[in-house]
Amino acid sequence: MVMFCLQAVDWWSVGVLTYELLTGASPFTVEGERNTQQEISRRILKATPPIPEDLSPEVSDFISRLLEINWEDLARKNIPSPFVPKISNELDVSNFSEEFTKMTPADSPAIVPPNFDKVFKGYSYVSPSVLFSENVVSSDLLRPDPDTRPNTANLMTCKFKESQFFQNYEINLREGILGDGSFSVCRKCCNRKTGQEFAVKIVSRRIDCTREINLLRACQGHPNIVNLHEVYYDEAHTYLVLELLRGGELLERIRRKDRFTENEASQIMRKLISAVSFMHSRGVVHRDLKPENLLFVDDSETSNIKIVDFGFARLKQEKEPMHTPCFTLHYAAPEVLKQVANEGADGYDENCDLWSLGVILYTMLSGRAPFHARSRDDSAAAVMARIKGGEFNFNADAWAHVSAQAKYVTKGLLTVDPKERLRMIDLPSK
Repeated sequence: MVMFCLQAVDWWSVGVLTYELLTGASPFTVEGERNTQQEISRRILKATPPIPEDLSPEVSDFISRLLEINWEDLARKNIPSPFVPKISNELDVSNFSEEFTKMTPADSPAIVPPNFDKVFKGYSYVSPSVLFSENVVSSDLLRPDPDTRPNTANLMTCKFKESQFFQNYEINLREGILGDGSFSVCRKCCNRKTGQEFAVKIVSRRIDCTREINLLRACQGHPNIVNLHEVYYDEAHTYLVLELLRGGELLERIRRKDRFTENEASQIMRKLISAVSFMHSRGVVHRDLKPENLLFVDDSETSNIKIVDFGFARLKQEKEPMHTPCFTLHYAAPEVLKQVANEGADGYDENCDLWSLGVILYTMLSGRAPFHARSRDDSAAAVMARIKGGEFNFNADAWAHVSAQAKYVTKGLLTVDPKERLRMIDLPSK
């Protein structure tokens, strides 16, 4: 029964991944609505995800069959798999990408948690967001056990004690996390010698974050880019020790203030433009500029702001366009979205960051993103179409007291054709 459910759940996950790859959005999160774990769980169990109209009938049917699961029928084993992959033997990996199957397993299997029989049913991977939070797994691994016998938990604890990071820093698991992802978690840490507090981004060694580290290092020295203090490695994780930014996200301030005055928005934009210009001068394209990745140093109204999270960043070679569609939907440039549907043969360049700055400026001045979902039924495909068409306006009441110059800059940054878009050289004087 357990094996049957796991197989069906895997197919459901394929449906979610297919939806995200084709639309750039999750089928169970709604822009402008509460997206707590409870709400998302409710939508998974009760709601039918919106299928974009531009998908073919075959693809729409495929996604629908994968996502619209009757959980009671599943429990009764009445749901067959959508299709059965053909395999010749238990070692046949022909259904997986050769990009991965031909790789030398440098870190496999990963460390097995001591409570695998209770928590993960034998899976060898534990997300850092789980491992470095207060729970039954971390309790066994990161806290001393009076029993010194060489059981699994004690052996694992020794490995963490031997880690250079934990020899120099300590983490209080009872404090809330600063942020997390599928393969990483960001927490506050404290230097054992100096007592100084930092933020640490802990990334599973399953993910190679060498490029992220190198590009962030290349951008050090600018007052509006987060400072990278040092990096540690152990056999399970990579630890990026960063300055601790205590002022929260720009998105939080937008929600709290409703919107910024033109003077406030101008001061922030000048800093962001300076930072992005600095990055571009070093050949670095961020590709994920959004209010969630802009953090204030402290809670004061005059606090400095810094760009964080270089996970999507890319080093751009001269005259060589980029084609990988890395983005967060509502802040993505049209030319980036075109890569999803193979519409943009010319690729895109660093000007995608300028479009994102335009979205951020519009959001600060009006209190809402220019390409937000208009209702629960508004699909990701519809949002993508409005972005590609540059469909936004200044009709809301919030724009009544915004100057013509601010509107000019916003419109110039949100120009669909990247060749006609305002360039970095055009911005300082604006």
